[in-house]
Amino acid sequence: MKLIYVGNHDYASFALAKEAKQREGTYWQHEVSPGETLQELEQELISQAGDLYCYDLTSLPDSEELLVPTIERIRQAVNAEVILYAPGYSPESRVLVSLRALGIGSVLFEDENLGALQKELHRFVEHPESQVSREEQETLLQQRSQFYEQLRQEHPCLHEDEPEETAPGACDPLPSAKREQEKTRSIRKPEKVLRIAVAGSQRRIGTTTAALQLVKFLNLQQEDSAIYLEYNGTGYVDACRYQYQVQEEPELSGIRFRNVRLYENPQKLSELLSRGYSYIIYDYGSLKEGADRSSIFEKDRLLLVGGGKPGELAPMTDAIRDVLDQKQVFYLFNYLHDCTKEQEDVRKLMRGSDAHTFFLSSAPDPFTYNPDHSPIFERILREEPKQVVKESRQHQLFPWLKRRNHHAAI
Repeated sequence: MKLIYVGNHDYASFALAKEAKQREGTYWQHEVSPGETLQELEQELISQAGDLYCYDLTSLPDSEELLVPTIERIRQAVNAEVILYAPGYSPESRVLVSLRALGIGSVLFEDENLGALQKELHRFVEHPESQVSREEQETLLQQRSQFYEQLRQEHPCLHEDEPEETAPGACDPLPSAKREQEKTRSIRKPEKVLRIAVAGSQRRIGTTTAALQLVKFLNLQQEDSAIYLEYNGTGYVDACRYQYQVQEEPELSGIRFRNVRLYENPQKLSELLSRGYSYIIYDYGSLKEGADRSSIFEKDRLLLVGGGKPGELAPMTDAIRDVLDQKQVFYLFNYLHDCTKEQEDVRKLMRGSDAHTFFLSSAPDPFTYNPDHSPIFERILREEPKQVVKESRQHQLFPWLKRRNHHAAI
């Protein structure tokens, strides 16, 4: 178990380190520098992939509008428990009410009695209290909305259509949570549903993991904006039902697990589209296993997942040949994140399409987001449509395909 503390309070640091030692786990602390915000630390904290995060609210200067969504994004990215260290705070303070509305209810208030602090911390770790009932969350969310509505009525300059910059002499608006969330997004919401196909050059090459990592990334940008659709008949969604404790959506043949909605029946697609999702991520599995190519090529983007090691490069070569004439194809090479020499070799082979060639980092748990993937997904989603590659240019872009033409059927 890995416990992470973000803050500067000696008692809290000591209590968490002792708890980690008792559990034969690991402890990691980030001491907050003056003026350093949690938003600035977000990617570093996600990369630490802790099991439990303790945030010292007395050490963090973030406003509630920044702090609350940042804590929630980190929690969703790594599927961790959250404990708040808030000595001197009232249980009815806005920030604690807002976090409780999101289901985060474990709060430590003790700052004088170390023994009492350790006892309370141990209780929270043993029996997490972050699972606030859905009814209470809805009530608290309504109260929070009413607070902001009242604030806007008292200060007219708080309307959503006000410009980002405040005119000289005007009242300084308190940014809404929605506006601050918009500022943190690295990609824009598409004007229409963006359909992204993910296919592999062979089985067990990481296709489903890549698809789920993309869904996690998109849902971190905007909650519930993306869904996963099993389009390969492997039974992955059903396997998740067996292995994990999931929330069922029987009317749509789907489940929800760790901030990801997974569906297994393509015939429900029209109903899914009516739900207002911005992205649908199709997992087509292996191209060698009879994936529906005509369906794949209809999508707005294609992510082709393959490998560059012995036994992997030949199937990837065949897969590239199959998709070479299609627009918006991106090549994701797996299992090479620590192999500099192999990456260089692959880039040489992919010359002419190196701008669409990426190397995925390790993601042992597909439902735990690896922030190293963010620059890759941002680049893919921001890419403007390109022209289809002409047949006569195939060997110019991939000269090594010519050497394999007599080894594999097109």
